[in-house]
Amino acid sequence: MSRRGGGLRPPLACGPGEGGPAITARLGGKARSLAVLSSLGEPVPPWFVVTALGLEVTLDAAGLRGRIDSRLARWGERAAAERQAAAHEVQGWVRALPMPEALVTAIDRARAEWLAGDEPMAVRSSAADEDGRCSSMAGVHATLLGVVGRAALLAAVREVWASAFGIAALGYREARQLPLAGIAVAVVVQRLVTARTSGVAFTADPVTGDTGRLVVNALYGMGEGLVGLGLEADRFVVDKQTGEISAEIADKRERLEAASAAEGGLRRVPVAEALRRVPSLATEQVRSLAHAALRAERRFGRPQDLEFAVDDDGRLWLLQSRAVTTAGEYGPAAGERIVWDHENWGENYPGVTLPMTYSVNRRLDRIGYRAFAEMMRIDPRRIVEHEAVFDTFLGYIRGRFFTNRTNRHRLFALLPGFAFLPQPLLKLFAVRPDELDPEVRIEAAPLRRWLVELPALLRLLGSLAFEFLRVDRQVARLLARADAVHDHCAALELEALSPAELLRVYDQVEVRLVRQWRIPMLNALFLRLCFVLLKSLCARWCGDATLSNELLRSEQVSATGRPVEDLLDLAGWLDRRPELRDAFLAEPPEMLPRRLARDPRFAGFAAEVERYLELYPYQGVVEMKLEEPVWRDQPERLYRVLRGYLLHEDRARLDRQVRSERARRAREAAERRAFAGLRTHGGPFPRSLAFRRLLSRVRELDRHREEVKRMRLRLLGLFRELLTALGERLAEEGILEQARDIFFLGFEEVEDYVRGQALTTDLRGLVNLRRRELERAAAERLDDRFETFGLVYHRNRFQGRSALPANDASLRGTGCSQGRITGAVRLLATPDPLALAAGEILVVERAHTGWIPLFPAISGLLIERGEVLSHCATVAREMGIPAIVGIPGLTATLRAGQRIAMDGAAGTVTILSSAHSESPQPTGKEASR
Repeated sequence: MSRRGGGLRPPLACGPGEGGPAITARLGGKARSLAVLSSLGEPVPPWFVVTALGLEVTLDAAGLRGRIDSRLARWGERAAAERQAAAHEVQGWVRALPMPEALVTAIDRARAEWLAGDEPMAVRSSAADEDGRCSSMAGVHATLLGVVGRAALLAAVREVWASAFGIAALGYREARQLPLAGIAVAVVVQRLVTARTSGVAFTADPVTGDTGRLVVNALYGMGEGLVGLGLEADRFVVDKQTGEISAEIADKRERLEAASAAEGGLRRVPVAEALRRVPSLATEQVRSLAHAALRAERRFGRPQDLEFAVDDDGRLWLLQSRAVTTAGEYGPAAGERIVWDHENWGENYPGVTLPMTYSVNRRLDRIGYRAFAEMMRIDPRRIVEHEAVFDTFLGYIRGRFFTNRTNRHRLFALLPGFAFLPQPLLKLFAVRPDELDPEVRIEAAPLRRWLVELPALLRLLGSLAFEFLRVDRQVARLLARADAVHDHCAALELEALSPAELLRVYDQVEVRLVRQWRIPMLNALFLRLCFVLLKSLCARWCGDATLSNELLRSEQVSATGRPVEDLLDLAGWLDRRPELRDAFLAEPPEMLPRRLARDPRFAGFAAEVERYLELYPYQGVVEMKLEEPVWRDQPERLYRVLRGYLLHEDRARLDRQVRSERARRAREAAERRAFAGLRTHGGPFPRSLAFRRLLSRVRELDRHREEVKRMRLRLLGLFRELLTALGERLAEEGILEQARDIFFLGFEEVEDYVRGQALTTDLRGLVNLRRRELERAAAERLDDRFETFGLVYHRNRFQGRSALPANDASLRGTGCSQGRITGAVRLLATPDPLALAAGEILVVERAHTGWIPLFPAISGLLIERGEVLSHCATVAREMGIPAIVGIPGLTATLRAGQRIAMDGAAGTVTILSSAHSESPQPTGKEASR
């Protein structure tokens, strides 16, 4: 005795929603999916399922289960002919099986309840492991269409059972390492839809795996023409983000239709000439199908492959849904969407960065953003409620730093008064539409908008205005405090401190400096606001928006540019002494440290180098990375840079007075153009005064930013010394193999080990694990911007959706330093001055501060990924080097040795010649600087 909906024992056949939890495992993949679609209210044709228990009781009644398992044993060891014979024999047994009376009764009952009369049926398999996450079994089991009547249905059920033991199904199971013993197959019986159009909808591109696109393949007639015969079909592609639909219409010559009741099955018929090249689905039908498919995708939590049909009345039916097992990622179906961005980090932390550097920077950011939130008057209770927002701004993916851009939107939504002007504020903070979190409510009710949000916004603006007036003093105090902290730590004998004492010093530095990080963040905010305003006024008042970049050149050399200026002075010192210059150039850079130490003629130069290293003890190629050696550790790198300067054709650059005069002329020329534009456009005297004051303020804030950048470098250099000393203590005790291994660990892991809170004490094992992981990560290429869904590290490929420019004869980016130049391209992956011929145009994927020492040797700079306010752009402007940033497809398009023309104001690059084996010396002329 069984009871529907729960029962004393699972039913042999049941309809949607019947059977309860006990029967779920016996429905098979296809029936489970249909049950879910039915529960969602999706248009599914009436159906029922003969559960896997039906095959079990039939085999048990005939005593065949053991015989079948025995016949299929050791399948992988058999020859092909023996396999074929075994499968054929087992199928014969199954086709001849008499069905138990209880099963026949259950099928009759379900058919009478869920299907009407003798209407044609579709009979499909629903194996227990079919349509799963990893195995679809598409096409390996029998599907019978146009089945009419009781006898034909019972025969069709047996045929589906038998197909599970066919050579195709057994071969698939072996290839996918699925068991051949105890095969369980349910059978779906569904009303056959007489399809005018049918096909398949993939919620991820089945060819490329792109989860941002939904692909529909459709043709006239029954879907078996597409999935079984491969007839020509239309292809519709729907962009999930924009809803845009593109179509490729095929020449559809044939279609499948249901044969007569007497004939049964399907038949091929020609398509009328007038319909062959007409879309099989209207645009609205494609859109409705896409909405239904995306609802299914969200419910199942992974990309889906859905079969559908449109009947003669134009009604859409979903026939089945299975996971797209070939998709490399789940995409939007997994939820938890995050937009990641590497661009701001790529300047200072290019490529793979070790865990300690990430861990330290994450601590800096976490503390800084909390201080920023407090300064922005965000309610402390809201800060606590949204703690995860402040803790997850910085991500670590394949050894690279990424900003969680979705969290930026969440943070700004917490600002007092944000809901009063959400869209203008999002635009002001450069939050792009694709970064918006749909779960964040940004609109307020009308009454609350005026009575609560507006006063809160006015209070915040008043607070920011007050901070704006005193940001100069605050930055100055912070820099003075940083000097005091650095002087105090420089007096310590780190080699005499224990691990616990070194950590206490670290904590003291963090408290005194890092807790004040709101000041640099405020300065960066004010700089951005003022620069946006300056750019707008240059366009409106001066008639030239590109002037804003040139006007950023201040009278003083920036803190980022000062080390390069002093390096040029070192090169000038040698250049004024021809004998020493020639001796310096004759020696390989690797040999120069030894040569300078023993050659008395270089005593004065060696003293100058030592003064430089004392002044910039943390300067190096990628000095922001804690694991990277600085020039003091590897002086030969410094000598390589100096060698490049001495070989440059423009030797006048080695004279500080000449450089200063050039910068002054360029700055004054930009100012003359700006104020001439003001006069031309009818600007009154107060307008000129306001413009001049704004320009001065932007330069001042930009100078603060560079000084803070230098302070952060010194702070990280101090952390490098403390952590290196700590690594030496651990290496002395045998806890680490060598001191530098500490950079493969996170700060918290080391801290917990020292203080007795470690979850694992095998630090050597952790180092070896990280080393292997990062070696693999270094070989991977990640896009600068992409989305992840669900679990960040699972089923996400970290690829963006940007495309290369269509026309590779002309490239366009953002001009950030004015000047027109023609010359030869030099593509470099790392900042090696000896790989750069003097006067070439340097082309890089992204530029960090380690590239800056090469700038005096180049005539132009092109950066694929970067922004106008980056440190490299700032220094390029100071040096008068034409520069363009943010050029999509740059490094994939240009080749070494090509001659190009670049316009640093317009942001354009034109390819003049193809690459050749030897890069010629450039002969370009600077039309303007």
